[in-house]
Amino acid sequence: GALLVLAGMNRDLLERILGSKELVMAALAFAAAGLYFPLLFVLRAVTLGEVKAAFRRDPGPRGGGGGLPAGFDA
Repeated sequence: GALLVLAGMNRDLLERILGSKELVMAALAFAAAGLYFPLLFVLRAVTLGEVKAAFRRDPGPRGGGGGLPAGFDA
């Protein structure tokens, strides 16, 4: 939110530096994404263990058989 307020207050300057409002919006989107993820850790909204668990692959049942649940034959 603070990033958007600052950008709104300095809109003319940002447009002169980057050349167009489209480039300003793209830069703001990248800056917001770049701040969002580190802030999750700083504010302890998520831990590194939770991120690792989210990307960990579940091996599924032994012997394979994954696929669709029963009753969903193709």
